[in-house]
Amino acid sequence: MGCVIAAVVILVAVSWVTAVIRHLHAQRFNAAWWVAFGVSVILGVRTGAWVGTQLEYPINARTRVVGFPLPLAVFVLEGEHWTDFVPPDHVQHALVAANVLSVMALALIPLAVAARVAGRAWGIHSATGSVGSRRA
Repeated sequence: MGCVIAAVVILVAVSWVTAVIRHLHAQRFNAAWWVAFGVSVILGVRTGAWVGTQLEYPINARTRVVGFPLPLAVFVLEGEHWTDFVPPDHVQHALVAANVLSVMALALIPLAVAARVAGRAWGIHSATGSVGSRRA
């Protein structure tokens, strides 16, 4: 089940990143926008790698979770010892990829909103961006 959830998250994240790339390309945004895209991707991957593999947070006094947004491991306090619940390696690899890609996709939201607003401000009305001549 973990692999299915990870596959869905990966598919949605990749679809979003592809949509942002297509929008920037179709609207013929200049190099500054592509630099902003690259910086957003790098920051998203770095942040996703950290929160997806290192972030540990408590659910309650007896339960801790490692990994966000999809948990990689769950630790439960049973008596005086912590018991770990960790999925198999192939599921963990899929969960790490899903965590990294989902945070990277979230990091692109501000750029996508700004590109959409900038496109409207410059009079781009068609889906191909044929109207309007200037990009910031």
